[in-house]
Amino acid sequence: MNDKQLREVCTPFPDQHPKLPSRSKWFDASVQGAVFTKLLDKASKGPFLELGTWTGAGSTQFVAQQFKQMDIICVDTWEGSPEHHRIAAYNKVRVKLWDHFCSNLWPHRHRIWPLKMTTVEGMHAVLNSGIKPEVIYIDAAHDEESVYTDISTALSLFPEAKICGDDYTPKSKGGHPGVANAVSRCIQEGLFTKQEFVHRQRCWYLTRNIA
Repeated sequence: MNDKQLREVCTPFPDQHPKLPSRSKWFDASVQGAVFTKLLDKASKGPFLELGTWTGAGSTQFVAQQFKQMDIICVDTWEGSPEHHRIAAYNKVRVKLWDHFCSNLWPHRHRIWPLKMTTVEGMHAVLNSGIKPEVIYIDAAHDEESVYTDISTALSLFPEAKICGDDYTPKSKGGHPGVANAVSRCIQEGLFTKQEFVHRQRCWYLTRNIA
């Protein structure tokens, strides 16, 4: 992928390696990795559009390592969400989040397109560039309104993309109830059907557009 218009709004990697790796992540190859492997194959060229990246040590790094022909568009403010500010261990990472990201993805930087903006802004930037993502992975803010907006915007702007996301947990099991609430709202409003929605533990995907 080589789109001049998108590159103009991307934040470039620094000239020198930040050398500040962080393994802070919420990723399991047997869960999220298994879903990505179902949606993609080794010949997939993407791009993979990731909404919410954190340090890049989880889903971003997995996709970069496993699907070597794919470009990855990472949309994040790199400022952290309220929970990252509130929890001391996360906040310690958050204050240098951009450096952690650049350090973790340094070997793949020629295939990484960082968009330092909100998820909705990022999706519109991708649309305006004429790029059609193969997969959109939704893992940014976890409150109901944010997740609903990310899903509905992705479905509206990129109807041919494969849509998936993280942190779907039944309300009775704690976790992030906003994700489950947003999914229920999408189903109630007819954005997709209950039958189209599948989850492997906390990682979910829609069956539409899967061959």
